[in-house]
Amino acid sequence: LLTAPTPEAAAQDQPIVDEIVAVVADQILLRSEVDAIVAGVSRQQGLAYSDELWDDALQQLVDEKVLVIHARRDTTLNVTDDQVTQTLNQRIAGMAAQVGGERRLEEAYGKSIVEIKAELRDEFRDQILADQYRQRKLSSIKVTPSDVQDFFRQFPTDSLPTLPEAVRVSHVVRYPAVTA
Repeated sequence: LLTAPTPEAAAQDQPIVDEIVAVVADQILLRSEVDAIVAGVSRQQGLAYSDELWDDALQQLVDEKVLVIHARRDTTLNVTDDQVTQTLNQRIAGMAAQVGGERRLEEAYGKSIVEIKAELRDEFRDQILADQYRQRKLSSIKVTPSDVQDFFRQFPTDSLPTLPEAVRVSHVVRYPAVTA
């Protein structure tokens, strides 16, 4: 005698495709979004996967969503379609250059460039809005070198991290023009 599995048992047998890892206001953050950031950082900086790297990526996404929420509440900020289109075109061109051209980018996404742009448009609008909000908030912060020194004087010197000494050398060569 065969019986049909219950919906709960059937759900347990299915592999998990994605999962919600955080909720910010009414927006959800998926594991795949965090994994994509971790993969990008790992590829760009040559870092191996770690739980700390994953946690940092999650925190970055949460911070970005919070900034977007605050930026949307600020009615004085304005993002034009031209700004979004320009940023999108620049980013798509950069992505295409990284993977070896637009054709390869389309193959990687499984979509045409037009579809990729349509999919990313809202995300880029939110990023520009968050950047405007961040710039507005940071422009009002005034910190002097003495403020920084006062801040670090609050901590015992043995608790501050030591940084290795580094030297940066540059050489400017200028060849004179040969005259008659």
